[in-house]
Amino acid sequence: MKVKSTGKALFGIDTFVPGMLYASVARPPMYGAEPASFDKETAGNVNGVRAVTPLPHGIAVCADTLDAAWKGRSALNVKWRNPRTA
Repeated sequence: MKVKSTGKALFGIDTFVPGMLYASVARPPMYGAEPASFDKETAGNVNGVRAVTPLPHGIAVCADTLDAAWKGRSALNVKWRNPRTA
């Protein structure tokens, strides 16, 4: 398709809306692991982070920019536990 080879095709990742947030999810290192602890306050204090939300299979950090979401995810300092051995 010519639109793809010329860069004119639009995809979901090309979409921007006013007030849009970016999210990054901290996921467990192995299937079934759960967060034993994480630092919601430190992640929430990263400039641009709007919310830190536990999910069924991880922890989401929502922010104004992708960089802020990544920094917030790193600041979570998640400690995971395996429920099979706990």
